[in-house]
Amino acid sequence: MDFFLIIFAVLHSYVFAIMFFSKRKLSSKILGFYMLNFFIQGFLFANFHIFQIQKINILFYLLISSLSLCDWPLMYLYIRIISEENFSLNKKILKHFIPALSLFTLQIISFLFLSSQEKLLLLLPKSQAFQYQNLFYFMSVINLSVLILFIQWIVYSILMIKKLILHRRNILKNYSYTEKINLNWLIAFVVLYLIYFALEIIIFLFPKLNITEPVYFSIVSVHIFIVGIWGLKQKDIYIKNQQSKISDPFVEEKEQNSEPKRQELLTKSQSVELAATIKKLMEEKELYLNPELSLDDLANDMQIHKNYISYVINEEFGVNFYNFVNQYRIEKAKLMLSDSKYDNFSIEGIAKSCGYKTRNVFYPVFKKFVGITPLDYKKKYKKN
Repeated sequence: MDFFLIIFAVLHSYVFAIMFFSKRKLSSKILGFYMLNFFIQGFLFANFHIFQIQKINILFYLLISSLSLCDWPLMYLYIRIISEENFSLNKKILKHFIPALSLFTLQIISFLFLSSQEKLLLLLPKSQAFQYQNLFYFMSVINLSVLILFIQWIVYSILMIKKLILHRRNILKNYSYTEKINLNWLIAFVVLYLIYFALEIIIFLFPKLNITEPVYFSIVSVHIFIVGIWGLKQKDIYIKNQQSKISDPFVEEKEQNSEPKRQELLTKSQSVELAATIKKLMEEKELYLNPELSLDDLANDMQIHKNYISYVINEEFGVNFYNFVNQYRIEKAKLMLSDSKYDNFSIEGIAKSCGYKTRNVFYPVFKKFVGITPLDYKKKYKKN
């Protein structure tokens, strides 16, 4: 049983890697590398501690440290790709992999200085031959990786949590819905990853605790499963739009290619006029009935840059885009719930008629805006 559990933990990361690499999205490619990295680490770890194929032990010493230093940067890169609207892959990203490359270089250099006898010692499982000075230096590089991992643990967990919190704010500015784009699964992942990494540190620092391989690989397996399943389900959040092709009536033609703070170019009268146009458009065309309405959709419909619309909604209506759209949806829902001609409509039917995909999405939003559930609102109206 233990054997099959370990094999499953190692192999299903490889299966997920193949699945992610088969997709065209950049975010999926990054998760593909993440899974492949886990597969190699898991294979080397399993061999070193369980299967003990001696010739592969050297690869364990040479690769395991530098590979482990790629885990946090790869996941941080993935979170940035899916949570940043204007993310672009550039050379600056490589700085996150400098620790891994540096450690690998040190490992190779220290390995080259080993004598033939010392290299043979590395073939043995869990060699303790630290009396050889060069071998001690070689092993010290591996120990250095633990310190760097600990620093990564702190730095990247903070960076990822900050990115996810910022993302939750941004989607309320750009979307009328949050389901499937709020990245709640990644928050759960970060917490699980912290637990997983803490266990790795404990295993390394306190080997006498005798944490069994099945327990360790069970946690690894759950970790990989969450990333794999939810990563495959995750759709792109920010898709490049046609905003750059929209002419800007508030910017001189020679400045069209610049990216000014557009709200600073609006006068108060222009802001009020835009607010009236937005309100008229929402009420007459009922754009809010689109369950996936975004700020980009409204901007393209009005043929004006979305920064203006976002600013006007915030300043003139005092809400973000999410609340602005859902106010219309909830008002329509209240009318339908209080009108006897809709008595044959189920709550699900009313939800879909007001711009919500499902009842489960509609219920919490209605309660947030009204203070009671749709069913309670309907009962309360009929009593009066």
